[in-house]
Amino acid sequence: MLLRLSPLPPLRLIRSRALAALAVLTLVSASAFAQVTQPRPLNSPSAEYPAALRKSLRPGQAVVQVTVSKSGVVADAEVRSADDPAFGEAALAAVQQWTFAPATRDGVPSASSIDVPFVFTVPIEDQVNASVGREVFKEFDQPIIESSALRVRPTPNKPVVPIYPKDLIGSGKSADYKIDFIVTREGQVINPSIPPEGPDALRMAALVAIARAEFTPVFHQGLAVNCRTSAVVRLREPKVTPTPRAKAPPVAERAKRDDS
Repeated sequence: MLLRLSPLPPLRLIRSRALAALAVLTLVSASAFAQVTQPRPLNSPSAEYPAALRKSLRPGQAVVQVTVSKSGVVADAEVRSADDPAFGEAALAAVQQWTFAPATRDGVPSASSIDVPFVFTVPIEDQVNASVGREVFKEFDQPIIESSALRVRPTPNKPVVPIYPKDLIGSGKSADYKIDFIVTREGQVINPSIPPEGPDALRMAALVAIARAEFTPVFHQGLAVNCRTSAVVRLREPKVTPTPRAKAPPVAERAKRDDS
């Protein structure tokens, strides 16, 4: 009985297959170790809180999928998720104005897609309006006199006492805010302006305090006038008095209770 052996492939074919496999391996390795960078925002205007939701005082979020071209402009954008359609529309309108440093692959610009999240917080002006119960921030085109031009500065009928935010108790945070505002002929405060520094909760407390203040109307040349003035509102964390611990009864009294 004769055994037939399969002929071996030519050495040249073996070398060709080996080189092809090596080429594929080299290509995969080069792809795996390619240096890739993601798009980086260069100009990113914030999204405006939707006007349609201002009365609801709702915070919200939205995520927009953005395709960034090789030149760094937004080629396409679509809303992936949003707590309310109005948030999605506001986020989409904002991101379409963005510009980017484009993604790169081994230093070469390339198109890519990324998800851009947006977080919407209720504007502090709307929070103040809701807390005070009237329109504190509004358009005002009446004549205004600076307090420096008056003989008597406007004074509040009662001291302005801000309420320290409960959420910040224990934080040790404090602030002094100089607030510019208008006192109307009726003695109401409108359009207060506060520096942007500090926690929003402290700024909110200062604005609400000054907006709730009632002033004696200011007169100039015998007529009540609208006056622009300023005041400093100080916020200090209140000292919390620890609750006294109940004293344990004397040993003799505890013994009597145990016996009974």
